[in-house]
Amino acid sequence: MAPYPNGHFDMVADAELDSLLNTLESSIKIFRTEAAECGLPPPSARYSHPLDTSGLPSPKLFEAKRTILATLGVLKSTFQSPFERLTEITHAGTLTASLQVIARTGVVDALHKCENPERGLSLTELQKVLDVDARKLAAPMRLLSTIGWFEETEEARFKNTKMEQVLRKDSSAFYFGYHADLYLRNACGLAEAVVKPEWKYSMSPLHTGCQIGNNTDKHLFELVHSNPDMLHSFTHAIHALEASVLDSIVADYPWNDLEPGTTVVDVGGGRGGMTVALAKSLPSLKFVVQDRPGTVKFTAANMSESLPEAFQQGRIRAMPHDFFTEQPLKGDGYVYTLKWVIHDWPEQQSIEILSQIAKAAGPKSRILVIDNIVTPVHTASTSTQNGSATPASSSSDEEEQSVIVKELEALSGKKTYTPIAPPPFVPANFGVSSLFPLQLGVSMEAALNACERTLSEFQKIFDGAGLKLRKVHHLRSWVSIMELEVGEPQVVASTVAEDVKPTAA
Repeated sequence: MAPYPNGHFDMVADAELDSLLNTLESSIKIFRTEAAECGLPPPSARYSHPLDTSGLPSPKLFEAKRTILATLGVLKSTFQSPFERLTEITHAGTLTASLQVIARTGVVDALHKCENPERGLSLTELQKVLDVDARKLAAPMRLLSTIGWFEETEEARFKNTKMEQVLRKDSSAFYFGYHADLYLRNACGLAEAVVKPEWKYSMSPLHTGCQIGNNTDKHLFELVHSNPDMLHSFTHAIHALEASVLDSIVADYPWNDLEPGTTVVDVGGGRGGMTVALAKSLPSLKFVVQDRPGTVKFTAANMSESLPEAFQQGRIRAMPHDFFTEQPLKGDGYVYTLKWVIHDWPEQQSIEILSQIAKAAGPKSRILVIDNIVTPVHTASTSTQNGSATPASSSSDEEEQSVIVKELEALSGKKTYTPIAPPPFVPANFGVSSLFPLQLGVSMEAALNACERTLSEFQKIFDGAGLKLRKVHHLRSWVSIMELEVGEPQVVASTVAEDVKPTAA
């Protein structure tokens, strides 16, 4: 157990709390002011906000939000005892199970369509509408109400909150809840896979929590494709995940710097959601989506429906291709994108995938790896003495407050996104605001023996494929774009592109 450093028990604790309070108050104030300047209302736990469903926040709003969430996470850890945190985490699966109960029974749609949505329905009324035992809905709904998914307006009567938008059946995000048991089963098998003697040093996608949790000898993707209902849900969930980052991919990378006529090849591009979004805003470029034959027929249908003229003219097209084989599109006229491809595979397979592109790319080609970059977690304190935090005076509190204010205010009017440095006592990865990509890392390990990676881990793969990292473009989402070229590998520090295409707040 870590003691307070140097015996300054009260002073160190006060300094930490003062710093966190200053950060939280300043960030909330700046968020509200910036939202008003962007013509947006203040956020609410009960009612939907425009940024909940569409649009890209200004850089200042995005960073203020990240800072608020990160600070709240640290404050929760500060006040919650270790045993309280332990019981919460060991029972975290009940949240997943409760969401699935709600999704499978149709509770959210019933509350949405009822005669008086503001009053909601009682559990007895839900039982009549859904033919589900009211007693078995009570615990899941009350648990979810505690964290904002419903509002219990009176005992045993519930109404929807703004969270309903992701759990109605007309939302692709609905399928995250509908088939959440797949992710949970994979995760439940992880611990056994890690310690199983014949598996524990294996990186095979057939030696994972997926096989143990689902009692199967199939690879995750084979398992999903063998179950039409699961495949339908899985595809829609991936679509929702993709939609959550598309605005930032389009806005925060300098696509307009590419020469007219350049062809963007989306390797492993699925149904082409990213390509369609890019093609709509970049009429001077051509696009090809490559994926397995069973997938590209759906890709072509999506393109034909979304951009019929461009599809008929051949400006956007689908091509069957296995990215472990020779890349057929070669030369300087191509930019290759790989979104959430590398994180699906262990190191050696990732090198093989990128090596095929490296062989095809010309000297002027660009390879864009779009993935989460894990930031190692460490926390900065106000000041240190022999490596320990020392109590801060009131003047240093003011300095800390002015630092976060200056960092955020420096983003005023900026269209180019630049991440700020974490405030004192906030983790370098902004803590809970980066929780999902870290959870995804555990899911990838449990499902495929794959992972989310740090920049140095990506660099090792790039080196192995004969590629050089030119620049890291940070985006207003949980992914970044790593821009590569063919050449002698060398370690390049993460930088922020200054010439990003302007975007409205």
